[in-house]
Amino acid sequence: MKAILYNTYLLLGGIMWCFISTCMGQPSTKQHVENRRDSLLSPAEISTSYLYWYISHKSKLDRINIFQADTASDTDNYKVDFKRVNFYLNQIKKSGFVSEKYIDTLKKAYLAADEKLNLHPQNDGPIQGFEYDPILGIQEETEITQNVNEFKVISNSIKDDHAVVLGKISDTLWIRFDLSKTDKKWLINAMHPYFK
Repeated sequence: MKAILYNTYLLLGGIMWCFISTCMGQPSTKQHVENRRDSLLSPAEISTSYLYWYISHKSKLDRINIFQADTASDTDNYKVDFKRVNFYLNQIKKSGFVSEKYIDTLKKAYLAADEKLNLHPQNDGPIQGFEYDPILGIQEETEITQNVNEFKVISNSIKDDHAVVLGKISDTLWIRFDLSKTDKKWLINAMHPYFK
């Protein structure tokens, strides 16, 4: 009986050693993308990776609360907190998937919202122009967030240093990514979900 237990122990130990030595060195898909960020990922890989990155970071980004009540006034009208805007945009930029043009476009949207809030104050409801997720660009964001694993690249056209990637979440919901190559790296300039 002791011999059987001893042999079983050795067998299990050997299996565990093989498993650990084989699996420990294998990076996960996320790590693989992280490790390859500095190399030249294809436009389709960049687009897909950014979509997954954003969905996985969305709840943290949503907590930044860019639109704040102006407690200095009696009305508590909304105002844009540009410190938070810069922090938010910096987090997006740190993803490593987007260009300066992408960040500038988002910043301009917040500047425009600030101007609108100064002209037409609001103190409740969604901010005009931000009735939707600023990255996903649609009100029906759950159609993307809950179905992101269904995303498939349908076409990937490259001409010189510009690329357009078309992908779909479903037969009716598509996403277009416009990219350009900067310093030998593809970066997203724009992302446009649309319904077909």
